[in-house]
Amino acid sequence: MPATSPQATAASPDPMAERALRATEITPEHVRVLGVIPPRTVQAVAALFERRPGAGRFSGLDVASKLNVIAEITAIPYRTMRSYSDRPGELGLMMGKGLADAQSQAEARKKKG
Repeated sequence: MPATSPQATAASPDPMAERALRATEITPEHVRVLGVIPPRTVQAVAALFERRPGAGRFSGLDVASKLNVIAEITAIPYRTMRSYSDRPGELGLMMGKGLADAQSQAEARKKKG
């Protein structure tokens, strides 16, 4: 099966999907995508991030770090954020499940500790 077939493409993992953004890669498009993430989602992510030992303030992070933290906590990769950036309501709904899972895990860790 040639590497360009739809089946090969669908089966191949996206090498960029799991890669963290670096500050040197940030473009105005990244800033725009960060700006369309619903504020309540960003606030919830910031609260979870700041609960981590030694994490510091979410507001002190650069754009790349904020997008990486949002992707990690919501389980929504940047590419998905970008593709839904014209539909922030849908993006917020998608991120809601990841946020709920992350909040549940944080509560479970708090109870154990």
